[in-house]
Amino acid sequence: MRYESEPGKTPGAPASRNGCSRLAWAAMAVLAMLPYATTVASERSGEEVVQKYCAACHAIGKDGAPQIGDKRAWGKLAARGLTDLTQSAIAGIRKMPAHGGSADASDLDISRAITYMINKSGGHWVEPADKSASISSTKVPPERGGRQIVQMQCSKCHLTGENGAPKIGDRDAWIQRLKRGMDDVVRSAFNGHGPMPPRGGLADIEVNEMRNAITYMFNPSSENVVPPIVDSPARRDANHRIIGNMEVFFGIVSAESIRDAQKNPSVAPIASIPAGDYYYHVNVALRDRTTNIPITNAIVDVRVENLLSGGETKSLDILAINRSISYGRFFRLPAKGHYSIIVNIRSSNSPQAVEAKFDFNRN
Repeated sequence: MRYESEPGKTPGAPASRNGCSRLAWAAMAVLAMLPYATTVASERSGEEVVQKYCAACHAIGKDGAPQIGDKRAWGKLAARGLTDLTQSAIAGIRKMPAHGGSADASDLDISRAITYMINKSGGHWVEPADKSASISSTKVPPERGGRQIVQMQCSKCHLTGENGAPKIGDRDAWIQRLKRGMDDVVRSAFNGHGPMPPRGGLADIEVNEMRNAITYMFNPSSENVVPPIVDSPARRDANHRIIGNMEVFFGIVSAESIRDAQKNPSVAPIASIPAGDYYYHVNVALRDRTTNIPITNAIVDVRVENLLSGGETKSLDILAINRSISYGRFFRLPAKGHYSIIVNIRSSNSPQAVEAKFDFNRN
């Protein structure tokens, strides 16, 4: 084997390893770095992509391209949502070629460029994240509560009702939307509609976090947890029914307990507590057994009966308590002893009205 010296090396050091020359080793080192270099190059911001490819037309409105800064033009486009706009740009539209004429621009580059131009034209969208990043190598962040999401993002429009957005705490406005079902409201928020961008403009929001945000905006007090009813496991089972594909959960708590939970004057009341004695709040929560998702588009009627005081029937209101949507109403239970609570439910999740019966003993 032949040896030769290198500058700064001890004479006699081998010039090759397993038959590979120093040049081959150098080439291998460069090749090993290529994936990293490619990854870095692909991480371009929307501004970078626009300056390199899009500005030639969009900065001056060439050939009818919506000009950056034209709020009216980009406002109409924003109503279509990021997904639809990205697909049009990738396919090409009118005089704009596919991928905006940039062969090396990725789909992510295109969506970031669109987001940048919309934001420069009055929008408040969040730049899309790279979904191809390995989830296993990233620590999954904890789920954020509704208050945190709303303060971070949603309040930009929902605090003042900008562009017709339902205001935070406007129960009537949110009830009209929740009648379609929480799933539909969450889906609409994720897809984007009207002037609201996809995911509400928060690129990293998860489904449960969106649900938390909507619940909080319906009732900001929903994150002020009401103490649960302390009961035995056997009794808790008695407050749960399975009817077909629906689960029914029953709860009842005195008005005094709710007042104690809301002594802080800065906290809005969870429900308007009637004056007088012997009032109890009846609460019913519904869940789809297949999807494990709360049912929020039902009509729930409850009858409370007692042998001494007779009976009373009321339709329950939709509520947001303890970060979830349920149904509730106050009933007056003047006599001590046994009460029968009959819950009648009409929902698209069940082809026919269903009935669930529960018992409650007032001491």
